[in-house]
Amino acid sequence: MRSATVERPARLAIAAVGLGTSIAPLDTLVNVAFPALSEAFAITVTQIQWVIIPFALVQTGLAVAFGKIGDRLGHRRVFLLGLALAAMALAGCAMAPTFGVLVAMRVLQGIGTGMVIGVAPALVSWLYPAAEQRRAMALYTALFGLGMAIGPLAGGWLVQQFGWPGVFWIRVPIALAAMLMVMTLDSTRDTNEAREARNALAGKPFDLAGALLLGAWSMGIVVAANAWRTGGILSVSALAAVALTLVGMFAFVRVERRAEDPILQVDWLADRAFRDFQIGAVAINLAAFANLLLLPYRLAQWPGLSITAAGALLTLYPAGAFLAGQWAPRLAGTASAATLMTTGLAVSAVALAAIGALPWLPGLPALAVLLLACGVGVGLYQIGHLEGTMRHLPPHARGVAGSLAGVTRLFGLMLGAIVLPTVQSAFSVRVPGADAQSATFAVTGLLLLAFAVFFRLRNRENATR
Repeated sequence: MRSATVERPARLAIAAVGLGTSIAPLDTLVNVAFPALSEAFAITVTQIQWVIIPFALVQTGLAVAFGKIGDRLGHRRVFLLGLALAAMALAGCAMAPTFGVLVAMRVLQGIGTGMVIGVAPALVSWLYPAAEQRRAMALYTALFGLGMAIGPLAGGWLVQQFGWPGVFWIRVPIALAAMLMVMTLDSTRDTNEAREARNALAGKPFDLAGALLLGAWSMGIVVAANAWRTGGILSVSALAAVALTLVGMFAFVRVERRAEDPILQVDWLADRAFRDFQIGAVAINLAAFANLLLLPYRLAQWPGLSITAAGALLTLYPAGAFLAGQWAPRLAGTASAATLMTTGLAVSAVALAAIGALPWLPGLPALAVLLLACGVGVGLYQIGHLEGTMRHLPPHARGVAGSLAGVTRLFGLMLGAIVLPTVQSAFSVRVPGADAQSATFAVTGLLLLAFAVFFRLRNRENATR
């Protein structure tokens, strides 16, 4: 058992890293400012997507590369640089004179945020010994969930008090404060193990081609899915995007086989459990995004429910992830990472399917419980995913392992934004008179539950470790 003198600095260090990482989940502030941004820059609802898409694509496509850079140069160094870049970009967004400048600053913000989330889990992991990795990952997950919960509540107040620039300005002092804390806390400095891991990569050239190809084909999947949604699966744009994405994937594998220090070793991708962990992370984030994407429309029509009350109700979903991070180490006991992931998938799946049955359930109290349960499920999966992925990869790839958590989460959210409305629209067209949103929740939950069973059967051996 660790002494209090060791535990307290480690907790302070995780709090510092969590504060810096919060600039990512707090981007939900921007969603609340969409109407004000549309009015300020005279842009349409369609054009507002350029506030989100470039930021998310850059952040997702480059996070693994930044994790790799952290493995080579030091996670703390990359984390601080990312915070500095993000702070400058956020200030630039707040002062943007035109919509074009705002989009450019969002791209820069995506790069800085990608650096932060790309190395944050690895930075946290070095603060605790291997036996207490779950504790570290749970604390990190809890802080991330807290940031997501605060965003929707704070966004409306900031826009009302300071206008749309407030949703960007508020994160500048947060980033700067986190930089100061990380620089002054001794427990965030390199450990001997971290230095040894970096020394294993010394002298090997950085796999730039692999980093660019990984970013390109991962972005390509999202572009292809969006082209399918807008033009149809057999449209020229969708087929072209799919073809280019496949070419990029094959080129990436070819480059990685030849690289001296690849971004992702092909042997890792051949590991079934490793692949399942990443697919499961995309699946649960895609499915659970229905809570934030589709449910607000239902709540806007709920009799007697104010906008403030609806926002508070939606925060129960990320609050569940926060609770999972607080209590998972105590409740899970000696459960394996695979068991945590299976449990998280099952809990979230049942909650989503039950939300689809809300017309037969007792209204808002039931919805509140189900949203909280879904968040707990996502939180359990994230903790198991971080722990399991890091254990599957060697110490010198800890930055890459940690960055995959952020990449799969964002990847799932972006695909959810494309797939879920398409499914709901299909129900509206093919089943006239049906409650398309309830059907979408029910089918999404049942599919996720089926995946949870499949995941359990495939990873039964890992679940016993």
